[in-house]
Order: sequence, then C-alpha cells, then structure tokens
Amino acid sequence: MKKIFLSFLAILIIVTIGLMSSSCSVSLDQMKIVAEQTGKYSVVAWIAVDGPSDQTKIIVKDVVVLVQSNAAQVAQDKSYTEVLYPIIQNYIDTKVEPQYRDVAKAGGLTILTGIDVLFAQNPKWKANQKDVLTIVDSFCSGALSSLSLSNDDPIIKAAVHSAHLRASIHR
Repeated sequence: MKKIFLSFLAILIIVTIGLMSSSCSVSLDQMKIVAEQTGKYSVVAWIAVDGPSDQTKIIVKDVVVLVQSNAAQVAQDKSYTEVLYPIIQNYIDTKVEPQYRDVAKAGGLTILTGIDVLFAQNPKWKANQKDVLTIVDSFCSGALSSLSLSNDDPIIKAAVHSAHLRASIHR
C-alpha cells in the first residue's frame, strides 16, 4: 500500500512541477502557485490512500500548522523530513490519542515528503530563505485547503476511485 501511495503522490507532484518548470525562470508568484497545488495534491493522495477519519484530518491540520511554525529551523542542506519529523512525532505521541497516531504520522510524513520533493525538483528555490518560507507557507496553505474537503467532494471521490483502481492492479 505504501508503494501505491508513494507512486500516486510522486506522479501528482511531478506533473505539477513539470508544468511550471518548463520555462527557464519562475517568479515567486509562480513558485507559490506550484507549492500550493503540490500541497493540495499531496493531501488528496494521502486521504485517498489512508482514508483518515475526520478527527485524524483535524490532527493533521495541527501538524501542518506545526510545520509552518517550525519551517525556519530547516537549514538549506537539510530535508524537512529530517528536521521536522521528530517534532511531529513528539507532538503526535504526546498530544494525540493512540488510535489516531499511525494515520496522523502518515499524514505528517506526507506533508514533509511533499515539501522535500518540491525542493528536490527545484533546488534553486532553496537559495533565498525568505522565499523558501513563503513557498513552504503556500504548500501548507494548499494542504490545509484539501484537509477541509469533505469525503463527498468530487476531488476526494476521484482520488479515492483512482487509488482503489491502482490498488487492484497491484493485487
């Protein structure tokens, strides 16, 4: 299931980034749009694969805010997962009821992986720390908007349908 999720997430992120990085120079506004869309797609993929409860989505919203408020701790040569996942793990392990922890951690990893892949695909975007924080904030804004979608939303329904089809291929 993890392989399916990662491949689904990777496809969504690569398509979005590929569309925007086809030109030589990208403005900060364009970077923000790509980051926001990537945040949206990352969360939609996580919802489609892991099927989190509404309570877990609320927890992951708190995790996204935690990422936003701690993003400045990530040095240019470090990954967001490397620096922020221990903070997320500690938060979830101490503040979240046990039945929500595993899926909430998967959601947190999805957020961090999405940011890491975004910067891996666009390493020049990490050159200016002020821009980096703006880009991360845009990613998180997109993630938060997808976390607010209901299970009946057409976007979620389409992603869940696709995830189920992909899962059936790998059986």
